[in-house]
Amino acid sequence: MEPNHRLVTLAVAAEYFGVHVKTVRRRIDDGTLTAYRFGPRQIRVDLNEMDAALTPVKPTEARPTDASLAGRLAAIEVSA
Repeated sequence: MEPNHRLVTLAVAAEYFGVHVKTVRRRIDDGTLTAYRFGPRQIRVDLNEMDAALTPVKPTEARPTDASLAGRLAAIEVSA
């Protein structure tokens, strides 16, 4: 292991990324994330590795603009 690892418990990793511990465990199970065993029961993950696994989300092209949404709301109010 490299000395710059930021090894933390699964609970700390889940809190850091705002997900449930089960999500972290699923990433370990599917091979997206490497787990490190420390003793017979303690498991740690590297926050640097989790940071590296993040991918940007592209905005959807079909997202309505505020103007088009306002126009649709006005049409609903007129027909009601």
